[in-house]
Amino acid sequence: MGEERQRLLQRVIDELDRNGIRDRSLRELAAALGTSHRMLIHHFGSRDGLLVAVVDAVERGERERSVQPSGKLPDDFAEAFRAQWRHFSRSEFAGRERLFFECYARGLTGEEPFARMHPSSVTDWVASNSAPLPAA
Repeated sequence: MGEERQRLLQRVIDELDRNGIRDRSLRELAAALGTSHRMLIHHFGSRDGLLVAVVDAVERGERERSVQPSGKLPDDFAEAFRAQWRHFSRSEFAGRERLFFECYARGLTGEEPFARMHPSSVTDWVASNSAPLPAA
């Protein structure tokens, strides 16, 4: 991913964390970011493409965060999952979780580009929580 696209994506994520997506258009989102809607289209193709990129980036970051630092499987899976639940249910993540489930539900109906989220949105989480890190 290009550096400019990555920086713009992070700015979008920060904006959505602060103010949510709701039914905001690309023009409204671009204005909040101090850029143009054409720049968003250039990097993400469409509003829906942008939403998929946001969900993918956030999910990837959270999976990386959830990997056991020791490289070992957790001793207590139940406690590990409770800790994840406590993390994801924090109020500052409410917008991210709503966005994920909106996109996921749209994908379940076969709507593109959201259908591309399946099945990796589940299998990637299972893999990240069931295998130790490779030895360094």
